[in-house]
Amino acid sequence: MAATTVTSAIPNPPVLNQNNYEDWSFRVKLYLLAEDLWDVVEATTEPPKPEDGEAEFKAWRKKDAKALILIQNNCGSANYSLIFGTKTAKAAWDTLAEKLEPAQEELVPLVPQEDLNINPTSNDGNESNTSDFNEFALHQPFIDNVAEGDWDLAKEYLSRNPEAIRERGSLSGATALHLAVSLGYVNMAKALVELMTEEDLEIRDANGLTVMAHAATKGITQLAKCITEKNKKLLSLPYPPENFIPLLTAYYLGHWELARYLYSVTPLEALLQDNGRGGAEIVSESFRAKNFDIALDLLRRCPNLALAKGYSGLTPLQMCASIRSGFLSGTHLKFWQQWIYDRIHVQPGSTDDIRINVENVEDDPISESDLKVCSGMGILRGLVPNPCNLFGINHIYKMKWTHERTSEILHSMCEVVKGMSLKQMQESVVQAAIFEAIKQGHVEFVFEIFRSNPVMIGLTGEMGRPCFSLPLNVVKKMSISFSMN
Repeated sequence: MAATTVTSAIPNPPVLNQNNYEDWSFRVKLYLLAEDLWDVVEATTEPPKPEDGEAEFKAWRKKDAKALILIQNNCGSANYSLIFGTKTAKAAWDTLAEKLEPAQEELVPLVPQEDLNINPTSNDGNESNTSDFNEFALHQPFIDNVAEGDWDLAKEYLSRNPEAIRERGSLSGATALHLAVSLGYVNMAKALVELMTEEDLEIRDANGLTVMAHAATKGITQLAKCITEKNKKLLSLPYPPENFIPLLTAYYLGHWELARYLYSVTPLEALLQDNGRGGAEIVSESFRAKNFDIALDLLRRCPNLALAKGYSGLTPLQMCASIRSGFLSGTHLKFWQQWIYDRIHVQPGSTDDIRINVENVEDDPISESDLKVCSGMGILRGLVPNPCNLFGINHIYKMKWTHERTSEILHSMCEVVKGMSLKQMQESVVQAAIFEAIKQGHVEFVFEIFRSNPVMIGLTGEMGRPCFSLPLNVVKKMSISFSMN
């Protein structure tokens, strides 16, 4: 039986300590979400037991083990003792939070507590079902209407009290619009946007988040369009805790429709500020997310982003060198799988219309015209409902599609390598990326760099060792690649 590969390390995470738990947990949670593992960590119910069904229990146990390994391998050696012996990912996560999460400082209300109507009741004396939002001293009825999703009553209240639209909660700092977005009332939120000024839309809640930040987090494209039409400045305003802009949030969380829209309207300068950190992060994240259209277009517009450091401290070139799934040399195929792989045709990626046509989606890239190998299986279609799935062709296609897109990204990044001298490469991020690729055995990466700038052959590593004096198997693969090309 084939061994299961567990990605147990997050690329260059911050080292967890007493002062950065929030930053660390934010990054690790995003990674667990991306790997579809967060549900076992935040579980609010008892996990399945063997008697509940063997298949369900084994599936849960596998996901829990993956999540636990990720937490253990990324909490730092100094904190490992805190979770040593814990049996589940949830137990490990909760223990680290208990030990390292900073105590919440008591917020100073914007309005004195005695002026707040903390526990309003309805006319019949029963407690209101909107008690979670009782922090609006002046216009609580309006907020109750919004919380209950009753736009007719909310609109009628605003006609008499137009200033209510910008009142902020004394604790949350939120406006009615923040609340509507958080509750997913899209039509109501759009109506509120129409009634607000540009300055109103820039109001931040107590966490420093604008309504655009909330829309990006929830992935609401319609609302993001509505807000952008009223105030384009919000596209470039960074917010805590990572100083992301909305495009980065949508990209990180996998809201691809929204990400493509935001990329089409976000000023390029917003991705190039802070030494290009935001733009570099998008390119780097594309390798993990396996969504390359935005990154490829961005690199073609700004090739220098290949050498800019993202939020992780690594450059896109270094991230590309370290991703095993990006290259065929990082994949082990059986003979028959290799035979299928060699006969699959993948159309070149196109980004010509991405800044205009945000419906140009790559999420499900497989098309019948690409699966040329399937045409030889027509005889099986009468016997097998879906021979492409049965023989793993769809999976192999996705693999090759990823390899081809990674190759396109790498080719674009190599534009900045072409004019570099050996001295400029030595002790640079380019050298670090090349040696990482050699360590991983990524022949394709090393060959593309060599083809772009042959002087890299003279790079030396520790103790002055030439780069090609390292793994012999890589040198052999390089020789084969050179002869084939």
